[in-house]
Amino acid sequence: PSQASKPISETNQSQALDAGRLSPGADGMEQSQGLSLPMVFPSEASGQSIESASAGLAARMRRDKRVARVATGLLQEEGKRDSTHSAVAGRRASQSVMPEMLDPELESFLTKAFQKHFLLKSVAASEYKALSLSMKVKHAVADEVIVSQGDQAESVYFIRHGTFALSQDSVALLKTLGPGDSFGELALLYSVPSSTTITAVGSGELWKLERQRFLECKEKLSSSQMEKALEFFQACQDFRYLKEDDQKSLAAVCTSKSFEDGNPIVMHNEEVGDFMFIVISGQVSVGDEKSDTFDRGSYGKPGSVIGSVGVIYNKEQVGGAFAKGTVECLCLNKASLSNFSASVIDVLRRAAFKAILHSLPRNPLDPEPWRILSEQQVNMLISRTEDGTFEAGEIVFAPDDGAQLIIVVTGEVAVTKHPVKTRVDGDLVFFDEPQDIRNYADKVIPSGHCYGKQPEFLEGVDMSTYGIAMGRVRLHRILHSSVQELLGDSLMEVMRCAEIK
Repeated sequence: PSQASKPISETNQSQALDAGRLSPGADGMEQSQGLSLPMVFPSEASGQSIESASAGLAARMRRDKRVARVATGLLQEEGKRDSTHSAVAGRRASQSVMPEMLDPELESFLTKAFQKHFLLKSVAASEYKALSLSMKVKHAVADEVIVSQGDQAESVYFIRHGTFALSQDSVALLKTLGPGDSFGELALLYSVPSSTTITAVGSGELWKLERQRFLECKEKLSSSQMEKALEFFQACQDFRYLKEDDQKSLAAVCTSKSFEDGNPIVMHNEEVGDFMFIVISGQVSVGDEKSDTFDRGSYGKPGSVIGSVGVIYNKEQVGGAFAKGTVECLCLNKASLSNFSASVIDVLRRAAFKAILHSLPRNPLDPEPWRILSEQQVNMLISRTEDGTFEAGEIVFAPDDGAQLIIVVTGEVAVTKHPVKTRVDGDLVFFDEPQDIRNYADKVIPSGHCYGKQPEFLEGVDMSTYGIAMGRVRLHRILHSSVQELLGDSLMEVMRCAEIK
């Protein structure tokens, strides 16, 4: 018989790498340095590693080397971006504002712009005129690049007339900016390069506030904003168990930003984000487009972290997010994460994983644990979720492995019920058939999808198929044995009780 057909009991515990022992690597990014107990909220289980009840060659050969907690997934640094300004005929320099230019129509536009802006809305109305006179007007022409990706931001722009297109890494985004919108403030606040290129579609009129004046406004308001952010973190379920020093360090780098009804917060499948947004008031519709509904779980409500997938996983957003009514968020820049403690990073990583769970494609008739279980129960499961990377052809799971839910983060996994020939390479097991894996597969699980939910994961039925990595794959795994250890019963029974309550 082949190696894969021999059930071998797993004796090693799964690794419990966690954010508790991280230190900067040579490149300045955090690097895992060994085993430690996972961070646990006081309301959660102990977080001790447990022995998997699964059997099978694939489970035994991989677990010790391949699996780490989701809480320890490392942030990936984006490469440097090149940007250029294109020469455009008719391009004009910015013009300083003179008192005689402030007619009632212009004053009305600027007043509304200030009142709408997340930072300037707190400026006293009596200071609006002085603030207006410190601005400059910019008349844009078609195809003129206003801001180039990778440039250091020098101004905040308010659009009075015209439409402006966005692109990232030379790829056009669907999102456009128009009258009443502003841009440039986040890159300016955090002193980071612009994440997108913004180009005039046709002629347009922009009013800009330059760095020094904008930062003066920020300094006047930063103290009250920090107090507001700190008050929120002390009350929010996911942040209140952080130490006070961690809460303060997080509040110190957050800025407040508001979104009007229907405005996009992040766009689906477009942006590899530099910012994430912690919802502090209002509701967010999460999906591919604006919607009148949102998850009946907690995601999209105060405490949700929007855009965390783009920042933590360095990949395109798994779903768009739109404001339902007025939404106020705390904005957090990716560049600031390197200054946080491991406990803060752990909370943000959990938030990113919750976003992935809530974005998984689903049949409306299927039970969804993440929308039925309590926040405390979901956090308990996340504390035991494994994070693994597999090479091309490597066996991810095999028949007789214990029940588990596989969530593909990047790459694809082929699934087949047919027996496969395998080969052992060190402590890894690989598919060893001459034909292409895709041709051998009964189905392929793409990035952003899951496998094994029902009946395996929900009811505790052992795996009956092979899962094979097609190229390099990163995935998350939740074992049913962990569910039983943490929640005391099968997931289906726990969900039934939760719905009754």
